[in-house]
Amino acid sequence: MAAGVFVFTALELLLLEHTETLVQWIAFGLCALGLGCAVILLKSPSRRQLNAARMSAGVIILGTLYGIVEHVLHNMELELEIRPSATWMDVIWPSLTGAAPLLASGILIVGALLLAASTKESSAPSQA
Repeated sequence: MAAGVFVFTALELLLLEHTETLVQWIAFGLCALGLGCAVILLKSPSRRQLNAARMSAGVIILGTLYGIVEHVLHNMELELEIRPSATWMDVIWPSLTGAAPLLASGILIVGALLLAASTKESSAPSQA
């Protein structure tokens, strides 16, 4: 499921032409990181790969939070450009609901949590 989130998010980003600035490419990097970890875990889930996937999930979450902040700041900048005499309080709500969707990048948090959940080691005794 985690791999699907990363693949389809990258596809949606391409369809939305989320490629105009270098910052927008961060989301693609996060998708690639998550997908790479998911594939490696499917092929050889060693303790080292499990730990790497957990750390990668943390990086993806941090990158996603950065994306949410970027979306809000972009929306705020647009609102202030449209209404130059507006105050910060006048534009905060439109900034949260503006053109760059606030929680759109949150889907990568879901993918990261699924990835991290897939690293849970079984407590069942191993069979020889």
